[in-house]
Amino acid sequence: MLQTAYQNLSNVQNAIQQAEVYCSVAANNHLQGFIGLQKNYIAGLFIAKEYQSQHLGTNLLNVVKEKHQQLILDVYLENQRAIKFYQQNGFQITNHNNLEAKMTWLK
Repeated sequence: MLQTAYQNLSNVQNAIQQAEVYCSVAANNHLQGFIGLQKNYIAGLFIAKEYQSQHLGTNLLNVVKEKHQQLILDVYLENQRAIKFYQQNGFQITNHNNLEAKMTWLK
């Protein structure tokens, strides 16, 4: 996922400048991942491949859950791994079309 962010670096840089961003950094100062929000909309949650499945995404979600009453995001329907991850973290599908699902978390 983080590699995809690097491939679209100019888009990510623009989005980050307009977003509230929280990062997870390893002891060796390597960026493990980050979550970016625009108000209560999760614009992106990226975890570097070598750090996936270590609860970093859940930890980042928990940080923003403490600061918000509601969180919203969009996820591609074909990305069932992401949908399952968000559902395990309390998000529910609140709307969808042929390509994407809108998911919402309420405190």
